[in-house]
Amino acid sequence: MLDIKLANNIGLNKSNVRFVMFKKSSNDKLTYIHSLEKSLHIISSVVFVLVCIAIIPSVTIFGSNMNNNWSFFGYRSFIVLTGSMTPEIGNLPGGFNVGDMIVVKFCSPEDVKIGDIITLNLGADNNGKTVYLTHRVVGILNSDNGISFITKGDNNELGDNPTPSAKLIGKKIFSIPKLGSVFQKIQQNFIIILIIVFALILIYVSYIYMVKKRKGGIENSRE
Repeated sequence: MLDIKLANNIGLNKSNVRFVMFKKSSNDKLTYIHSLEKSLHIISSVVFVLVCIAIIPSVTIFGSNMNNNWSFFGYRSFIVLTGSMTPEIGNLPGGFNVGDMIVVKFCSPEDVKIGDIITLNLGADNNGKTVYLTHRVVGILNSDNGISFITKGDNNELGDNPTPSAKLIGKKIFSIPKLGSVFQKIQQNFIIILIIVFALILIYVSYIYMVKKRKGGIENSRE
């Protein structure tokens, strides 16, 4: 009643009052939609960046599973499966734990020095799966047959047998704690995760479409 009396005092009729109230309500809805769209854009941008960050180790892991000589710009990543290089008091720096991810850079045998941590391709096991060894170099042999490396796990009492340099993959550059375990889970549940991601994308696209459609309807009503 107060709004109608006020409208009568200033020369407005009831329909004009309703139009003013509708216009204010429409503006509020548009403001809410714009704010919601802005928030969704921020969230989607953050998710996109995180996905891009995860692509590099994902690609290197899945690629290396398909091709033993595959690399990403000369780098490969491996998941630590044993505790032979677990850091302990008194050990040399550079160790890593089970479940960590290590990043290895391709190099030539001449670039390897005693004390470096290197990854070697030991060939296939009884199941036909390639076995990799990442240990510290404790000796380098030069013979008529070429260079061979003697390696040893920091937590192992005995060293490994000499390995020809032809088995060399590269030198360990750095490790990322626990990331290997995460990617193991991804590998084990890859199809399920792919379905979930695809479903989330569909939900997101559908929601954006509904928001834009609703926004267009409100703008048409204003006109």
